[in-house]
Amino acid sequence: MTGAAPFELMMRATGEGSNICVPYVQQHPFFLEKRYLFKTAEDRQRDRDAAALAAEPGPVVWVRRQFDDHRHAAYRLADASGWHWSDLSGGVRHRANRRYLHSYVWCDAMIAGELAHTCRHGPPPHRIKVCITKKGNEKFWREIEMAVAAADGADRR
Repeated sequence: MTGAAPFELMMRATGEGSNICVPYVQQHPFFLEKRYLFKTAEDRQRDRDAAALAAEPGPVVWVRRQFDDHRHAAYRLADASGWHWSDLSGGVRHRANRRYLHSYVWCDAMIAGELAHTCRHGPPPHRIKVCITKKGNEKFWREIEMAVAAADGADRR
């Protein structure tokens, strides 16, 4: 079985999961020198996401469906609209522990990552409510604040 990723080969050969195989391989002395040969599926996805983000010329905002969701996706800041503070998430309408910044994005406009949205309820694209936390958005938080202020100013006119 050649051509497969080394971690996948080891997992198939041993019957063990990545929780056993990955740490075992990482302990080997040659691992640091040959790290590029031992990428997990998550490592490869992270590399693809990083390349997609690096190609973006403007600010990027990381969003999630609920404030505590581990899944998140990157969108162009310009693609987010309808900025508001809320303690109610989109989708399942989960109540948060406090008010968080929210906006709306089109489900098919994400640059990288994944969201808790399936498109099962109808053909895409869907305008979905997302949560924006400061954590993970430190790099462009000032631009996010300016976008919120600009949208708030436009609403008052």
